[in-house]
Amino acid sequence: MVYLGSRKNIVGCLGGLVGLGLGAAGFGGAWWWVMAVGLYAAGALATPSERVRLVVAGDSSEDAAAVRADLATLVKRVDAVSGRLPAGALERVRETAELLLGVLDRPAALAGSPDQAYAVSRVVRSDLPTSLESYLALPRWYGGGRPSAELMKQLNLIRDDARRVAEAVYAADEQRLADHTRYLEEREDRPNPLEGP
Repeated sequence: MVYLGSRKNIVGCLGGLVGLGLGAAGFGGAWWWVMAVGLYAAGALATPSERVRLVVAGDSSEDAAAVRADLATLVKRVDAVSGRLPAGALERVRETAELLLGVLDRPAALAGSPDQAYAVSRVVRSDLPTSLESYLALPRWYGGGRPSAELMKQLNLIRDDARRVAEAVYAADEQRLADHTRYLEEREDRPNPLEGP
C-alpha cells in the first residue's frame, strides 16, 4: 500500500502514460504495451528512494505542553508530601521546575534540539520522580541521615542538569544578541554614504 503513493510509483505511472500516448500515436505497433511497461519500469527504477525517517516528528508545542502538565502534576504532588522531605528538598524541586518551565516556553527551540527535549522529558518523567519516590518509600524513622543526604545530592545533580539544558537553549539567543552588538559596532565604524566628505 505504501508503494502506491510513493514517488517511484508516481514517476513510473507517468512513464507508463507516456508509453500509452506513444502507442496511441502509432509508435511501437503491436508491442505498444511493452513500451508502456518499459517506460514505467525505467521511471520507477530511475527515481531515488524516499528518505527513511525513523524519528517521528510530533508537534513540538503539544510535546512541550504534555511535559509541562506532567511537571505541574509532579510539583503539586511534591507539595502534598513536603512534610516528609528533608529541609531544602522542596525548594530544590521548585528551582528545577522553574528552570524547566522557562525551557518549555520555547517549544520551537526544543524541537530543533532532540537531545535537549529528551533531557527535559527525562528530568520530569524519570529523574525527579525516581529520586523522590525512592526516598518516600523509606519509613519516616529511617528517612534522616544518609538517605536525606543522598536525596539532596540527587536533587542538586538534577537541578544542575536542568540548568545545563536551559543554558544550551538560551545560548542561541545570547549568540544572536552578541551578533547584533557586533553588527551595530561595525555599522558605527563605517562612513555614512549619505554624508559628504
